[in-house]
Amino acid sequence: MPDDLAPKGDAERVRLLEDRVLVLETSLSALDGKHEDLKSMVDRKITELTTFVTSRLDAVSRQIGDVNDKLARLFGARAVVTGLITLVTSILGSGVVHVVVSLTGGNSP
Repeated sequence: MPDDLAPKGDAERVRLLEDRVLVLETSLSALDGKHEDLKSMVDRKITELTTFVTSRLDAVSRQIGDVNDKLARLFGARAVVTGLITLVTSILGSGVVHVVVSLTGGNSP
């Protein structure tokens, strides 16, 4: 893989590789029969680039799915913790009110 593709992000890498494939396909169509060796090399490079782009897209799709799954579990756990905190504070709040009413004698003015 060329060095100029290494430091960039996946989306830009994919776009650059697709651009290169288009350039190679255009060059390939311009070649005539006397350039068969060059034509077969370009065919091979196009196939390699297409395979690489497809594998990168698949890897990115899997990573996005993994992140979505982790976020779903995180939000589910957050909802459970919030519910438990609400329940505990409700129980504690009721208990505190009961203790205060018991200590004051429960007499209303």
